Amino acid sequence: MGENMKILFIGGIYPKNKEKEYYSNSKIGLQAAANAWQWNLVEGFEHNLEDSIDILSAVFIPPFPKGYKKPWIDSYFWSHTETSCDYNVSFLNILVIKNFFREINIKRYIKKWIQKHKDQNSVIVVYSPHVPFLKSLKIAKKHRIKTCLIVPDLPQFTGTIYMKNPLYRIAKKLDLKLFKNSLKYIDKFVLFTKGMADKLECNDNYIVVEGIADKSIANYLIEEENNTKTVLYSGTLHARYGIKVVVDAFQHIDDPNYRLIICGDGDSIDYIQERAKVDNRIVFMGVKSRTDVIELQRKSTLLINPRPNNEEFTKYSFPSKTMEYMLSGKPVLCFKLDGIPTEYDDYLIYLDKLDPEAIATKIVEIAELEPEIRKQLGEKSRDYVVENKNKEYQTQRIIRYILENRQNY
Repeated sequence: MGENMKILFIGGIYPKNKEKEYYSNSKIGLQAAANAWQWNLVEGFEHNLEDSIDILSAVFIPPFPKGYKKPWIDSYFWSHTETSCDYNVSFLNILVIKNFFREINIKRYIKKWIQKHKDQNSVIVVYSPHVPFLKSLKIAKKHRIKTCLIVPDLPQFTGTIYMKNPLYRIAKKLDLKLFKNSLKYIDKFVLFTKGMADKLECNDNYIVVEGIADKSIANYLIEEENNTKTVLYSGTLHARYGIKVVVDAFQHIDDPNYRLIICGDGDSIDYIQERAKVDNRIVFMGVKSRTDVIELQRKSTLLINPRPNNEEFTKYSFPSKTMEYMLSGKPVLCFKLDGIPTEYDDYLIYLDKLDPEAIATKIVEIAELEPEIRKQLGEKSRDYVVENKNKEYQTQRIIRYILENRQNY
């Protein structure tokens, strides 16, 4: 496409050579899916633009002391290409307080960046409705720089694990008010689901981009199967997402050749570990790197995401896990969430209800299909997202939308 546009990408991304450091210091894992999504955006933009983009980041890591071992995150310059100028800001990594540090340091850098690129067709693209990011865009509007916000999740449905903290609840209320007031600094909205538009009150000024398929992890080497039927769940292990029901489902599967592999972190770990002591077919592997998780996905018989469609937030969420699962070339079992477009109905296998016996029945139904039929199901799902949701195509849509003067797209 080769559009002439200079982009400053603001998000929580981190360079690949920092992954080991961040993981080793994290007590509860990192937002691997969010980091992967951001890298897909960066690489997709650069495929379609004449110039490399610059990255300004306040890395998404859990707070000290319960989530992360270090209270202070250092700043550093880096370059993801030969011509890019990237910067990660420093901040005191303590719940709530970290936002003040982030905002101050982000504003400082934006001012310098705008001055440097004032004679170019400059655009600031922000990943996630993080208030320090949004408030910093006031500077951009003063200099008439176009802004675009990518909304993977609505803030009123995030951070629920910290709601027991009274200080956090107060801060969250203020955060939501600041978020709403900061939306006036946004010119363009990229939403994960159409339902988000109502909550954001952005009328028709948005485009829906529910996911980006990373073709580099698409699995085309479907291995020959053995007698073991492996069901994999990787991700957040909160009870509200249905993981306990999947664990209970194995009580209704008598075959000793079945395995349930679970990776991740959340409030259901104790329950999972207790069930694993009783049933050695249940294997809890804890937090794994994205590379390890992708390898496990490829070796599984089928993948499951039991997040039920029984809460309001499902209208405003398209799980990134779904896209990653589909790339594995294996059948994907999940619920039909309100945030999943109908175009996916031919490529996902939907669960009927959040019930152990019902889920067990569906698992066995898919696992006992002829290997060739199951292979065809997985390949059909993989090929759809590779061809229609790849980063080059999806970011091209975003660029065209940003460049258009009219609001609808």
